[in-house]
Amino acid sequence: VWDRKANVKTAASDPRNPYVYAQTLPDMFRLVQRIQALTAVSPNGPATIIKVIDPDSYWPLPWYLRNYQNVGWWDALPQDPYAPLMIVGAGLHANLDENGTHLMVGYYELRPQVFLELYVRLDLWKAYLAQHPPRTD
Repeated sequence: VWDRKANVKTAASDPRNPYVYAQTLPDMFRLVQRIQALTAVSPNGPATIIKVIDPDSYWPLPWYLRNYQNVGWWDALPQDPYAPLMIVGAGLHANLDENGTHLMVGYYELRPQVFLELYVRLDLWKAYLAQHPPRTD
Protein backbone atom coordinates (compact mmCIF):
# COMPACT_ATOMS: atom_id res chain seq x y z
CA VAL A 1 0.00 0.00 0.00
CA TRP A 2 1.38 3.41 -0.91
CA ASP A 3 1.55 5.91 1.96
CA ARG A 4 1.15 9.27 0.22
CA LYS A 5 2.10 11.34 3.23
CA ALA A 6 5.38 9.51 3.84
CA ASN A 7 5.85 8.83 0.10
CA VAL A 8 6.77 5.21 0.82
CA LYS A 9 5.26 1.80 0.24
CA THR A 10 3.99 0.15 3.46
CA ALA A 11 3.28 -3.47 4.22
CA ALA A 12 -0.26 -4.57 4.98
CA SER A 13 0.73 -5.02 8.62
CA ASP A 14 2.52 -1.66 8.92
CA PRO A 15 0.79 0.58 11.52
CA ARG A 16 0.90 3.45 8.99
CA ASN A 17 -1.32 1.45 6.65
CA PRO A 18 -4.83 2.96 7.01
CA TYR A 19 -6.50 -0.11 5.48
CA VAL A 20 -6.66 -2.82 8.10
CA TYR A 21 -8.39 -6.07 7.25
CA ALA A 22 -10.99 -7.37 9.65
CA GLN A 23 -13.14 -10.37 8.83
CA THR A 24 -16.77 -9.66 8.00
CA LEU A 25 -19.01 -11.43 10.51
CA PRO A 26 -22.02 -13.66 9.68
CA ASP A 27 -24.32 -10.96 11.09
CA MET A 28 -23.64 -8.90 7.97
CA PHE A 29 -25.22 -11.63 5.87
CA ARG A 30 -28.29 -11.61 8.13
CA LEU A 31 -28.56 -7.86 7.48
CA VAL A 32 -28.34 -8.37 3.71
CA GLN A 33 -30.98 -11.13 3.87
CA ARG A 34 -33.30 -8.86 5.85
CA ILE A 35 -32.86 -6.07 3.28
CA GLN A 36 -33.64 -8.53 0.49
CA ALA A 37 -36.81 -9.65 2.27
CA LEU A 38 -37.88 -6.06 2.96
CA THR A 39 -37.35 -4.90 -0.60
CA ALA A 40 -39.25 -7.97 -1.85
CA VAL A 41 -42.39 -6.70 -0.10
CA SER A 42 -41.77 -3.05 -0.97
CA PRO A 43 -43.87 -1.64 -3.83
CA ASN A 44 -40.62 -0.26 -5.28
CA GLY A 45 -38.73 -3.55 -5.07
CA PRO A 46 -35.03 -3.10 -5.92
CA ALA A 47 -35.68 0.61 -6.50
CA THR A 48 -36.48 1.09 -2.79
CA ILE A 49 -34.44 3.96 -1.37
CA ILE A 50 -31.77 2.79 1.06
CA LYS A 51 -29.59 5.21 3.02
CA VAL A 52 -26.37 3.89 4.55
CA ILE A 53 -24.87 6.22 7.15
CA ASP A 54 -21.68 5.39 9.02
CA PRO A 55 -18.58 7.51 9.62
CA ASP A 56 -16.35 4.50 10.25
CA SER A 57 -16.87 1.85 7.62
CA TYR A 58 -19.70 0.13 5.85
CA TRP A 59 -17.61 -2.02 3.51
CA PRO A 60 -18.47 -4.65 2.10
CA LEU A 61 -22.09 -3.44 2.01
CA PRO A 62 -21.55 -1.59 -1.31
CA TRP A 63 -20.73 -4.94 -2.88
CA TYR A 64 -23.78 -6.71 -1.44
CA LEU A 65 -26.17 -3.83 -2.23
CA ARG A 66 -24.85 -3.26 -5.75
CA ASN A 67 -28.06 -4.48 -7.43
CA TYR A 68 -30.20 -1.90 -5.67
CA GLN A 69 -30.87 1.19 -7.76
CA ASN A 70 -31.29 3.84 -5.06
CA VAL A 71 -28.61 3.39 -2.41
CA GLY A 72 -26.93 6.45 -0.93
CA TRP A 73 -23.79 6.50 1.22
CA TRP A 74 -23.02 9.06 3.96
CA ASP A 75 -20.27 9.36 6.54
CA ALA A 76 -22.42 11.60 8.77
CA LEU A 77 -26.15 12.01 9.35
CA PRO A 78 -27.52 13.96 6.38
CA GLN A 79 -29.95 16.82 6.92
CA ASP A 80 -32.76 14.45 5.89
CA PRO A 81 -31.72 10.94 6.95
CA TYR A 82 -35.15 9.34 6.43
CA ALA A 83 -35.80 6.71 3.78
CA PRO A 84 -37.79 3.47 3.65
CA LEU A 85 -34.61 1.64 4.74
CA MET A 86 -31.73 3.14 6.70
CA ILE A 87 -28.57 1.33 7.80
CA VAL A 88 -26.89 3.49 10.42
CA GLY A 89 -23.69 3.11 12.40
CA ALA A 90 -24.63 2.44 16.00
CA GLY A 91 -22.01 4.90 17.21
CA LEU A 92 -24.04 7.77 15.76
CA HIS A 93 -26.82 7.21 18.32
CA ALA A 94 -29.19 8.35 15.58
CA ASN A 95 -32.50 7.43 17.29
CA LEU A 96 -34.28 7.63 13.94
CA ASP A 97 -37.28 5.81 15.40
CA GLU A 98 -38.24 8.58 17.82
CA ASN A 99 -40.75 10.30 15.53
CA GLY A 100 -42.89 7.16 15.11
CA THR A 101 -42.52 6.83 11.33
CA HIS A 102 -39.71 4.26 11.50
CA LEU A 103 -38.68 1.35 13.69
CA MET A 104 -35.20 0.15 14.56
CA VAL A 105 -35.69 -3.52 13.73
CA GLY A 106 -32.20 -4.93 14.01
CA TYR A 107 -28.73 -4.55 15.40
CA TYR A 108 -25.99 -6.19 13.34
CA GLU A 109 -22.27 -6.66 13.90
CA LEU A 110 -20.53 -5.99 10.59
CA ARG A 111 -17.03 -6.67 11.91
CA PRO A 112 -15.72 -7.10 15.45
CA GLN A 113 -16.98 -4.10 17.45
CA VAL A 114 -18.53 -2.42 14.34
CA PHE A 115 -22.32 -2.35 14.80
CA LEU A 116 -25.06 -1.20 12.45
CA GLU A 117 -28.72 -0.47 13.14
CA LEU A 118 -31.44 -1.17 10.60
CA TYR A 119 -34.34 1.28 10.56
CA VAL A 120 -37.45 0.55 8.49
CA ARG A 121 -40.38 2.80 7.65
CA LEU A 122 -43.41 1.59 9.62
CA ASP A 123 -45.63 0.77 6.62
CA LEU A 124 -42.86 -1.28 5.02
CA TRP A 125 -42.26 -3.15 8.29
CA LYS A 126 -45.99 -3.97 8.53
CA ALA A 127 -45.94 -5.31 4.95
CA TYR A 128 -42.88 -7.41 5.84
CA LEU A 129 -44.57 -8.82 8.96
CA ALA A 130 -47.67 -9.72 6.94
CA GLN A 131 -45.44 -11.91 4.74
CA HIS A 132 -43.09 -13.05 7.55
CA PRO A 133 -45.06 -13.32 10.80
CA PRO A 134 -42.97 -13.65 13.96
CA ARG A 135 -42.52 -17.16 15.30
CA THR A 136 -44.57 -17.90 18.38
CA ASP A 137 -42.77 -21.06 19.50
